[in-house]
Parts: sequence; C-alpha cells; structure tokens
Amino acid sequence: MWAAGMPAIYVGFLVLRKMFRIVFEAQTIRTKLNAEYYKRNPWEEAKDIPPPSHNGFYWLVRSLTWSDEALFDYIGLDAVMFIRQMRTLIVLALVFFIYAVGVILPINSIGTNRQSAITDAEHTSGLAILTMANINSSDKSERNLLYVHAFGCVLTTLCILIAQYRNYAFFIKWSARFHKKCLPQNYSCYLKKVPSDHNHESLNDLLGTMFGKDHILSVQPIPYLPQLEDENKKFNEYLSKMEEDHKRPTTRAILDSPLPDLGMSSPKEIAKLGSKVTSKFKEVDALDYFQNSLVNSAKKIETLQSTALETAPQTASAFVTFTDALTAMKCVQTILVSPGVITPSRAPHPENVLWQNQHISSWQRSLRLLAIDVVLFFLIWIWMIPVGFAVSLFSIATLEQIPGGKDLVEALPASVLAILNGFLPSLVVIICFSILEPLLIFIVKLEGLLTNLEEKRTVLNLWFLFLVLNVFLVSTLANSILGALEQIKMLVDPMAVVDMLAKALPSQSAYFMNYILMGALSSSISLLRPQDIGLRFIKRLIAKTDRDLRAADYPAEFDYMCYYGQTTLVFTIMLTYTPIAPLIVPFAVFYYVSHNVMHTYNVIYVYRPSHDEGLLWGTTFDQIFVGTLVSQAILFGILSLNLFTGGMVIVAIILVLTAIAWYIMHQHFAQYSRVGSLHQVINMPPSLARIRADEQTLVVDAYKHPLLKPLHTQVITTVSYTPVGEAAASLLVPVSVINDVELGEGPSPSQHTPKQDQHKHKHKHKNKHSKDTPTSSSTSEESEALMSNQDDT
Repeated sequence: MWAAGMPAIYVGFLVLRKMFRIVFEAQTIRTKLNAEYYKRNPWEEAKDIPPPSHNGFYWLVRSLTWSDEALFDYIGLDAVMFIRQMRTLIVLALVFFIYAVGVILPINSIGTNRQSAITDAEHTSGLAILTMANINSSDKSERNLLYVHAFGCVLTTLCILIAQYRNYAFFIKWSARFHKKCLPQNYSCYLKKVPSDHNHESLNDLLGTMFGKDHILSVQPIPYLPQLEDENKKFNEYLSKMEEDHKRPTTRAILDSPLPDLGMSSPKEIAKLGSKVTSKFKEVDALDYFQNSLVNSAKKIETLQSTALETAPQTASAFVTFTDALTAMKCVQTILVSPGVITPSRAPHPENVLWQNQHISSWQRSLRLLAIDVVLFFLIWIWMIPVGFAVSLFSIATLEQIPGGKDLVEALPASVLAILNGFLPSLVVIICFSILEPLLIFIVKLEGLLTNLEEKRTVLNLWFLFLVLNVFLVSTLANSILGALEQIKMLVDPMAVVDMLAKALPSQSAYFMNYILMGALSSSISLLRPQDIGLRFIKRLIAKTDRDLRAADYPAEFDYMCYYGQTTLVFTIMLTYTPIAPLIVPFAVFYYVSHNVMHTYNVIYVYRPSHDEGLLWGTTFDQIFVGTLVSQAILFGILSLNLFTGGMVIVAIILVLTAIAWYIMHQHFAQYSRVGSLHQVINMPPSLARIRADEQTLVVDAYKHPLLKPLHTQVITTVSYTPVGEAAASLLVPVSVINDVELGEGPSPSQHTPKQDQHKHKHKHKNKHSKDTPTSSSTSEESEALMSNQDDT
C-alpha cells in the first residue's frame, strides 16, 4: 500500500502543479495576489519568491536547500522556526533510532518471556518479543537488563535538553535580527488595562514624563466605535450589491414617501407587504440605488470619523509609537503606575490586532474564560467517548465479543483483518481530530482575546491537550467498548492512570505504528492540496463579483497550530516507545522526513506568511518538555510494575532534573519573548534605531484604528458599464466635494456616458433625475483598488 501510494502522490503532484499553478505556487506571484495587503502595509517590501523547478525531483532539492537567511527574508521568522523545529525532530529521531535499534532492540529480544507457557499471562509472541514485555522481571538477573532502558531515558533526555537549548539560542539570534528591521511593531508599545480616566492628553503626559516627550511620536487610545462599525458594514454591503448588479443588472424598489426603512428589499419582497405599502414604492434601476446609497453611507462614515475621537468611549487599550526602538523597548520593560497598573507589551503586527475585541474589559474576559473553561472541561471528557467507541468498534477483540462476531472474524480474509485492526482505528482518530480543530478555534474566539497570537497559542495548547489525552488515555486503553468506559471511570485516580498506561502501552505499539504511518500519508496527501483545489473551484463557481474571484485565489495562512501539535504528539509517542517498543522509532523517522519535505514546500511556495514573529514556537518549546515528562512518568510506572528499584531511582532523578531545566529555560524564554533585550537594541545602527522622517506617518498610521482611516481618497458616484470580465471604469470625486449634492438621487441624464445610456435603454429605466452629481474621470485600476480597499476595511 505504501509502496504504491507514495509514487502515486508524487506523480499526481507533478501533474496538478502544472495545471493549478495559482494553488501550488501562489507565493511566486504574491505581489499580485497580496496586492491589497501591501497597500495596507506599505513599509513591507513586496517580493515574489523564485519559482521551484518543474523538472523531476529538482523541486525537492530547491525546497530543501533554502537557507535560514533566505527563509527569514522572504517568508519570515515563523517559517524559520517551524522548519528549524522539523529538522531538529529529524535529528533527534535519528539519534533515538540508533540507540533503540542498536541497543534496546537486541536486549528486548534476548528476554525469556517468549519461552514461557502460552497460558502464562507474561507470554509474548509476534512483535511483542521485541518489546520490553519480553523481559522476565521475576528473574533478578534478567531484570537488571532494564538498566539499559533507564540509561536510554538519560540519553534521550540529555539530547532533548541540548536540542532545546540550541533552538532557544537560535531563536534569540534571529529574533534580534527581526527587531532590527524598520517595522512599526519595533517602534511601538501596546498598553493594556489603561484606566478609564486616561485620555490622549493624560497618557501623553504620563509617557512624556517617563521617557521624554521628544521620544514620543504618537499616543493612540483605542476607541469603541459600534456605530462606525455598523455603517462600515452597510457601506461594504452596498458596494458588493453594486458590483453584483454590474454583472447582472436588476431593478430595486425604493420608498416614494416616508415609511419605516425596510433596507435593500427586492421588488418581490416588497410585493409581499400588501398594496397599501407597495403603493408607497417606486421602481428604479438597482445600480443607481446602490450607487447613491454608497455615497450616502460614505458621507455618514466621514461624519462619524470626524467626531469619533471626541465622542466615542475609550477602551482599556492604547498604542504608543516612539521615535526610536530603544525607548520602545524601555517602555515594554517598565511598569506604568498612574493611578492603576498599566500593562505594557510589545506591539503586535497591525494585521494581528483584533480590533473588534478591544472594548471587552478584563472582568468580562475573565467571565468568558471561566465559562469557556467549563465547556472545555466537559468537552475533553465527552470527546473521549466517541473516540473510544470508534477505535474499539474496529478492534478484533471487540468484534469477537459481539454475538456471532467470532465466526465473522474467522471468515474474514487476513488482509481485511489487517486493515480492520490496523489502519481503520488510526483513520477514525485522525478524522475525529480534523473535526475538533475548527471547533476549538470557534470556542477560543468567544473568549474575546486581544491579538491573533493569543488566540493561536490558546488553540495550540488545547489542541495538544486533546491529542495527548485522547491518544494516550483513550486510543491506548479502548480495547473494548465496555472496557473503555470502565477505564475512563478510573481516571479519577492519577496513579491508576500510570498503572493502566504501563500495562496497556506495550501491547499497543502496532496501533501507534499505524497511527504514525497514517499521519505521514495524510501529510503527503496535503502536498496534492485536494481540499484547496475543490474549495477554489466552489468559490469561483459561486463568485458574483471580481472581488469574489480575487478572494478565491487568495492563499490561506499556514496552519502552524495544527502541525506543531501533531508533530509534538508524534514526538511524545516516539519518546515513550523508544524503551518500550523500539521498532516504532523508524516509523517516526519516516514521519518527520515526509512532514519536512511536504511542509517545507508548502510554507515556502503555497501559503502566505504569518506575522507571529516566531513566538508560536515558544508554545511548542513548552510542549516538548511536557511530552518528555509524560514519557518519563510512564517509564517510571512500567519499571515500578517490574519492581525494578534501581531504574525507578534513575528515572525519578531524570524527571526532576528535566522539570527544573524546563522551568529555568521557560522563565528565560517567556521573559525574552515578552519584553525582548535592551542589548540588541542598543547595538542597532543609528540608521535603524530611529524612525526616518519620511516613514513616521506610515508607522503612526499602522496602529490607527481601521475604522478611522479614510475609506479612500475618492468614492464612487457613477459607474460606466463595461462588458462582463472587464474592470468597471468609475467616475470618482472626493467625499468632501459632495456637500451640495442631494445624495438620495443619482446623476442627471446629461451626465451619462454612452455605455450608461445603453444600459438604461436595455433595462427600460423610466426614472428621471433632475439634479447633477459632480464627476471627474479616473482609471479602471483606481475603481478596482477602491473596491478592494473597502472590502478589506
């Protein structure tokens, strides 16, 4: 199966890559696909990635030979840390493979339990003779062989500590380089828990007193703008409707006399209201209706923007931008007290700020967190039931317990039984967890966190927790439906968990081998991107406007949360089974090699870069230690069942030392990731330490509330009609010019272009407009830019 599957995936990749370049090589044309992003972030340099080769395996060589320098310049620090993590796991897996296959496997094979009577509970056969279960613990001389497993725990732990420290130093090095870039977040500080009595002036005075007013470029408290947000949604609705009508012109019923506003109702919807109401409406060209509504909405937005800073309530958050990076770093490392404690932190990338959550207070967020924790607590236990049932239903032991099941098992071919007992349970678990991740993302969004990074870290922690609990406490123990339920009930006793795992894990090595192989196959299939091709086809099929078509081609962001969690889970499985069943380690090596190949290509050429500054790796840094401690605790439990005191002492000491090393490194990493290092800023070149005068406006505008930014320098007043597929050429004027125009009516017939007149004649438009709307000519590119900008806003 595997021998045929991998070549088929490779051939399919070569074929599909030439057919769907925009799916498989999106980042080679990202200046076109991400044009709107670079308009919103003008300080970032737009660079297309050199395309990979289409000749045989050379695309693989091109992908795997990217240097850290090139990854950092083209993709970002997130990609650098992710690929570094993958390469580290490959190296660790190879080291474990050498010790497991070269030392532990021969030791396990010389055990004598395979020679015991078949009726003996400790009898081993098949692959079990290569596991720790083959060692007879009742024989004192043979029990001493377990020292090899205990010293294997020491070796693996030492390798992990070295790798973790090296990765930590690697992150510090590249993070220092990142903070030398001329980016808004390197000159800005994010203030949380700002007291309600602070406004722009008082915050400016407070910060000026502490850091000097000549070092402060801008102080921007974040206002709460619900009215502006609603009006902005209406504006985008009008814009979308106008674009749709440009493709498929229709008519629209509007009020001819004062009645309650019924919104953008169609003629059919109005007809349902009865003759008394419909008599108050007249039928007009829908394009004129939405065009005039768009201008009306733009005027309202401009009015609300002009008064927002004076009238809108302030949230408990603010952004302050300094003239130099050193002062920004000092602010991050300072506790601001006046009168309450203001919490400063490094400013996130402007695209990562969740503006819609800034008005949620700390106590509201705490209540939400409490409610979500209760939901997640029950979800963890509830999720174990379907996973346990699904896994146990495909178990041979369970089928034999069902009436008539034993005869069915005997009648089935050996190949069918192998699939039923091997691949299907792993496949069911993978499907269950593919449903779980979107559910966790939805739940975390309800918490009202302030940045995308906070949401991603929370989801990643929950994702890893669900993976470990379900794989180790359900998939391992669910040998039967009733047995799974009984064992889940026993989980209230932590020591019972260790004992159950210690007894069940050696017999479950075959299941985890299949699980790892299924994970490798799923990662290989992701290279073909069938879901993205299908989703793009559906989006383009239902697209109504040019913007919808552009959105269908817009690349997604790489799912670091999912792949960090999965690779860390496999690391935990590998580390746990290295002394127990060392034959699983080669499968883990294959898993990491395949993941490295597939995801390196996807990160570089397919997905758009994220803006988490590599900090999501810090969560995985902690999870690696959690997996290490879990594996050590399980080995301790197995050695205790074998009454091997010497090995228990060794593993216990290693477990304590690992916890101490984790605490020390975590404290240093957490502190650095939160506040950074003054040393790296002090040594910055003068040209980078201070913001250049020509970039100050860009940096300040980066943290201006999106709803307070101008819609555009111009807005649509009339649209000249062009054939489907061509950009609509627009006649544009600044909003501020339309002061003496009655915005409820469209342009007069004298102002229509020839194409407009053709459209009017085609749709038998009978309405006469008496007032003129001032116009000026523009290009189709400006109109398209306006539409895309409003959609992004």
